[in-house]
Amino acid sequence: MKGTIFIKDQIGNERFIEVDLEALEKNGENIDDLCNRIIAELRNDEVVVSWGEVKKHVLEKGNK
Repeated sequence: MKGTIFIKDQIGNERFIEVDLEALEKNGENIDDLCNRIIAELRNDEVVVSWGEVKKHVLEKGNK
């Protein structure tokens, strides 16, 4: 992505990101969109729970 630089730690893991806000805006994006994309990527491996399962769990807990 233009306007971003990934900074790695001593063992090569990407740990930080430097963002050129001006370059980001020139490409039609904003910092909120970038943050949302990063969060979505970090949550990529999370378990997905359906609304029905959540609702059932909440209702069961409420009845106890």
